[in-house]
Amino acid sequence: MSMSYYDFFLETVSRIYNGFSFEYKRKTVYLQPTIPSPYNFLKDVKKPVDPLDKYIITLPEEFKRTARTEIYRSGRGWIDRGLFESKIIKFKQEESMKLVPILSKPSVGIDSSSNVFTICCFDNYQGGIVYVEKYLNIPKSSAKNEYSWHKINFTNRRKLVDNLETLFNISCKGMLALDTNLINTSNKLTYNQLVGLIEGCFSGYENHPEQNGKFRRSLKSQFFNWCNEIPIHCDSDFQTLKPDRIVKLLVQTLSKKNGGVQEHTPYFVPLESEKSLPIQLADLIAGSINLKLRNGEKPPKPSRLLFFDNRKISSKIRKQGRRAKAYYWLRDEG
Repeated sequence: MSMSYYDFFLETVSRIYNGFSFEYKRKTVYLQPTIPSPYNFLKDVKKPVDPLDKYIITLPEEFKRTARTEIYRSGRGWIDRGLFESKIIKFKQEESMKLVPILSKPSVGIDSSSNVFTICCFDNYQGGIVYVEKYLNIPKSSAKNEYSWHKINFTNRRKLVDNLETLFNISCKGMLALDTNLINTSNKLTYNQLVGLIEGCFSGYENHPEQNGKFRRSLKSQFFNWCNEIPIHCDSDFQTLKPDRIVKLLVQTLSKKNGGVQEHTPYFVPLESEKSLPIQLADLIAGSINLKLRNGEKPPKPSRLLFFDNRKISSKIRKQGRRAKAYYWLRDEG
């Protein structure tokens, strides 16, 4: 074969993930979109029954022999190299390692659903869109040709909620969600309130056994790295804060360290939701988290509760019954 076995491995992961047709014993077989695991390339198929096994048995024998030594090789192996080169994503699901191709550049999607405000740090939003389209078979809104939580029916909402962890693993490095009645029916969130909401996720609890100061500073640093100099797409949900202002405040607030502001570069992408896949995917995620919270699931799985520092909301606002809860999710690569 003209390409290297490593490149062939990457191409094969992508073909399996997207689904395709191939020839097997003079017949055309269609392999439905499937999330492969490394084991698929290593197992010895004697009597193939399903389409994936039939495809694996057609792979070159020399490639399969090489795979047995190269897939898991530390540092220089196909998986480690693919991760380093940002060609694939690895994640753990039900004690099994899964692989998906990276189909897009890193970006951030910001959207809200009722009282829920989400910041999704995508490293593969296009992979997430493929999952929504080909695996969950969720249709776009016919009016604007976009994915919209408010336009999908109850059955498709349940699909998203039930498969949220997989969607996260495929598309996101991390997600931060705030459930707060500071976001109200008129969505008049102010400058100081937004800054306080972001800071409240990462301050206080210095001596907590799990979410102490070191943990919270590290988590803040991670989100800063995922948002700084990265294209950020933000829906225009708020009357008082324009999307570009939200992006600037987010990156600037995350940049604060040791009482000062680090050098930072907010990168706002001025696209409406119908032209922005990161916004559309963030909208589906925000809607799913909101539904889980409304159904009493706290924290909304697979996210974890992030203790919120209420001191970052003014006492005047707190006396009015305003509150906030925070949740976060990070990919487990296993």
